[in-house]
Amino acid sequence: MLQEGLEPHNVKKVLLWGAEEPNYHSDITSTFDIKLNALRCHQSQIGDYTGLEKWLREWARELAQGEKFELAEAFYQIEVSWG
Repeated sequence: MLQEGLEPHNVKKVLLWGAEEPNYHSDITSTFDIKLNALRCHQSQIGDYTGLEKWLREWARELAQGEKFELAEAFYQIEVSWG
């Protein structure tokens, strides 16, 4: 790839899901329905859970508290600096 003029990509930020103390919240308000439909495709994990949308929306609202958007996902963000 270097011979083709393609330089390596250096990651600047890493987002870790499931953190006990998240420091980064991502706005999922406009993509919530896409997320919900994608989760419904995983029948072996969620089955016919009829309360999925309500539970997920409430959880996303809770994660968005204090933000300027309605629904969020939360992560622990690490900024990486390369020498």
